[in-house]
Amino acid sequence: MAKISVLTKDFDDSLLNRTDPIVYLPKVAAPFTTVVKRALMTDLANDLLPRFGVDRVMTQAIQEVQGESGPNGERVFKPINDQHDAVRLSSGSSEWLQSIDSNGQHPFINVSGTIEISFYGTGLNLITGYYTGSLSFDIRATIDGGSEGANFMPASTTSGILGGRNYNSNQIINVASNLSLGLHTIKLRIVSLSTTFILFGYEVLNTNSTLQLLPGRSYLGGKRLYKAAASTDAYNSNFESGTLGTKGGHVVVYQKSDGTVAKAVQPTNASQANLTSADHTNESVIRTINYREFGSGRSDDFSSASGTVAPRAFTLDDGTTTLVHNNAAGSLINGVDVLQLPGNTNFLTLTFVGTGLDIIETDSAAGGSDSYTVSIDGATGLAMATAGLTTVRVVKICSGLPYGTHTVKVTRVTAATFALCVKEFIIYGPSKPSLPSGAIELGDYYLMADFVATTFGVDVVPSGVLRKFTIREWVYVGTGFTVTTLQPISNPGGWAVRSSTIGETYSYTFFGTGFDLTGHGSIGTASGTISIDGSLYTGAASVTNTATWTPGTSTFTLTSASCAGRVRVTGLSLGLHKVTLTVATAESLNIPNIDIITPVHSPKNNQPGDLQNTLPLGSCAIGDSRKFSSTSVKTLANWAQAIGIASGPTTTSTSFVPVPDLSVTIKTSGNPVVLNYYVRLVADAAARNMQTAFYVDGVQVGSTKAIDTASANFDAFNTDNIIVALAAGTHKIDVYWLTTAGTATAKGISRNLTAREI
Repeated sequence: MAKISVLTKDFDDSLLNRTDPIVYLPKVAAPFTTVVKRALMTDLANDLLPRFGVDRVMTQAIQEVQGESGPNGERVFKPINDQHDAVRLSSGSSEWLQSIDSNGQHPFINVSGTIEISFYGTGLNLITGYYTGSLSFDIRATIDGGSEGANFMPASTTSGILGGRNYNSNQIINVASNLSLGLHTIKLRIVSLSTTFILFGYEVLNTNSTLQLLPGRSYLGGKRLYKAAASTDAYNSNFESGTLGTKGGHVVVYQKSDGTVAKAVQPTNASQANLTSADHTNESVIRTINYREFGSGRSDDFSSASGTVAPRAFTLDDGTTTLVHNNAAGSLINGVDVLQLPGNTNFLTLTFVGTGLDIIETDSAAGGSDSYTVSIDGATGLAMATAGLTTVRVVKICSGLPYGTHTVKVTRVTAATFALCVKEFIIYGPSKPSLPSGAIELGDYYLMADFVATTFGVDVVPSGVLRKFTIREWVYVGTGFTVTTLQPISNPGGWAVRSSTIGETYSYTFFGTGFDLTGHGSIGTASGTISIDGSLYTGAASVTNTATWTPGTSTFTLTSASCAGRVRVTGLSLGLHKVTLTVATAESLNIPNIDIITPVHSPKNNQPGDLQNTLPLGSCAIGDSRKFSSTSVKTLANWAQAIGIASGPTTTSTSFVPVPDLSVTIKTSGNPVVLNYYVRLVADAAARNMQTAFYVDGVQVGSTKAIDTASANFDAFNTDNIIVALAAGTHKIDVYWLTTAGTATAKGISRNLTAREI
């Protein structure tokens, strides 16, 4: 690799006057770039950021870079969240564009073009989308100025079954792996494409078995801290404080006052506690999620649930966090937008990553109670009753679970009138350890619990795994794939992907040491073969329930019972692996999820802006806790926006319900937030009253804006702009509407919502 020189002075002495902890990032020329007059990028080899695992970076929107050009004068673009100037996009006859459509939010290109990504690591994954059938792409990589490789995209025709679902499919394609650890630039040349190429993001691989600690400089209280050389450390031991048990924990990495880097751990509580006994003293909130966040304007998700409707399900952008309901009823109860369990046997199941859970709820009426069972990870249900209170309050569910994926299922038992009405879910993890005096936090991550296999059950999750649902991230090759009908009882995430065409393949790329695969047939016994890293796997595998495994032929079978069994492979070397399932019989092979055995997880967010309510939640990597000097990198403001996608949606509701598509999630730092919306409305008759309003975290804010119609097909618009004070954290913002009579229509796609922290 070519030598890289630091082009700015090593230190900025003006930072010695700062009293807050900051990291100074020097700049370098991007190695092996083909972009003319490219700006300097952050020196990623000297940035003090700890590295391990797979770090996902989303690229929802792009902007043109002035003063730069491709080698033949092409326009150059970069992702808006690219603080470190590590990514460049260029093209020839056309240019890179961006879109929010039925395939999510993304930059795209319709002709040949290039993508340059500079990174510090050992490899790179591309996060893209196959959104129509019969796709074929020819994309070739050049690594560090070497010879261009062959097409790395799937050689056969890929399936488009994950397209058109109103969200990012985030399908993972490996570009390069097993590189020497260091600063690299990979140039991707899009040679040919059968249709639009989508760039959802990319993943930087740091697949060494040790935590990588890079050199760098920071400042605290007038003192300069300096780490001169790179070093390594165990990711799961050698803590300065705290003792790690078998249930995982929260690790913080910090630079001490002498410049050295160390880490501490807060282990997960030793004992699980449930319902009123749940104790979050040693836990902190990872994320509070409004139930409406589980949606992207689909008729089968929670963005538009109103009244008693059919089953609903949705998996968030990280592929792990899922809400399923067998008879969803979204309603305004006690002035709060909530999700009800309206009748006997109605249930909701939340799949999440953490160690504890509470719900924020209210009861539909005062004066009595209803009975429910709460099942955690498929265990025997615990008895819970509503209080018959109309106040909005926190109800404890559990604490002290092993860190990893869990399911909590709440089922209504009695049919009285005081229904449980859920507004939000509060997910907990072990608290962050305290820093030593004079230390600067650099990053943090959660260690997964030790893997422990379990008996079979639809809602049962092995200990210490990251559950990934097949509705995102997988790559399917063949023309026979379909997504099953929504089956909340049969499939843990509601959905499964299936094919009955012999030879078609399901593939998933992951970082870890093994996996636990869940599946079933449709009518009879389905079978398939397993390949790992390109070769048939003929080693040992464990099976549960009715599943079978024949190592000599690498064949597994699954019966037609709902989620009939699991096939488990463990003991792989820690690193990047690709598992491929090949259909072996004409019976449909239904695969709803895979449980990855991986050592770390970080509920991190890599972008200041979010489009169309898809805020990502995590990576198998290290969370970035650094605070930067304004002289080394510009801190980006937080913002979010949504636009109309579905054309001409209607409502007849006489109480407030969400306007389709006008929903965003914004992560704030504690500053006020400016909200603005515009909706073009049409009424079907005179004397109609159409109203719109802001809702923040399920509660109305600001005033109601009303239009009184003077004639049939009356066409007008509603708009509002307000400033709201929001605490630091993640918040759900929506526009709601109602009509006093008849039908109101949001004309075409003429509507939008923006939220911007100031």
